[in-house]
Amino acid sequence: MVESKKKLEDYFDIDKVKSVFEKHSKKMQGIWLSLFDTEATIYIDMDVQDICNVFHRVNKQTADLCNVCNKELLRKYYNLEYAEYKCGNDLLNITMPVKLDDEHIATFSTGQFFIKGEHEPEVAKFKARAKKFGFNETEYLKLYQKMPTYTREQINEFLTDIKREILTLLKK
Repeated sequence: MVESKKKLEDYFDIDKVKSVFEKHSKKMQGIWLSLFDTEATIYIDMDVQDICNVFHRVNKQTADLCNVCNKELLRKYYNLEYAEYKCGNDLLNITMPVKLDDEHIATFSTGQFFIKGEHEPEVAKFKARAKKFGFNETEYLKLYQKMPTYTREQINEFLTDIKREILTLLKK
């Protein structure tokens, strides 16, 4: 796979992509959506979970657990349609390369959710994390309980739909 040297704006009208994300955000309430270029410059980063904004991204140790480098992940799994992984804070994320022919032009990421029957919420892990990192347990668990849970079918449909819509926006 070849990585693009062009800017993302050469391929997409970013505002149109953002509109697609907003539409899907309403359908999949509570799902995080992100689009970045091959240099990991973030163009869209919307609906980040409160637990991430209030706790995970502001604490140095848990922020380090969050920062799985999508660029490196994609280099490792570039031949897959998408890569699914848990961040170090036990939230599910999915990263998908956006390609034009065999050129990697962008990366779409979504996540910060659970999947019913596969990756279920485990309150004990989050209680232990609150204690380990000195978080206010009551506030941390309150935000943990707001985390969305979807079925595998919902996630698969979402990924199919958003990928199709993103690709229709390509300036070829």
